[in-house]
Amino acid sequence: MNPELKRKKRWFRALKIAECLFEDEGYHTKYLEDLKEFLKGEKMYSPKIKEDLVPKLYKRAKAEGISMTELVDKILRNALNRKKNKRKGVKDEGKN
Repeated sequence: MNPELKRKKRWFRALKIAECLFEDEGYHTKYLEDLKEFLKGEKMYSPKIKEDLVPKLYKRAKAEGISMTELVDKILRNALNRKKNKRKGVKDEGKN
């Protein structure tokens, strides 16, 4: 089992025990519920890059002297900004 998943399961077990103890002592469990929600959302979804794109991204990143992560970030930000500007009616200055 993945060590990160093991760690998360231990946290949830500990929270369940704490919740029982809180309820038994008459304390509110809202704080513990908030912690559970935080732990559930702790790890965000990370989309996978299709295998055929990896070598192309690698070569381009090397050519630009940056990491693949930086390159993908740059490509995505540029694409999202172009789309946002297009909706606002701003002309893309990089094209005629």
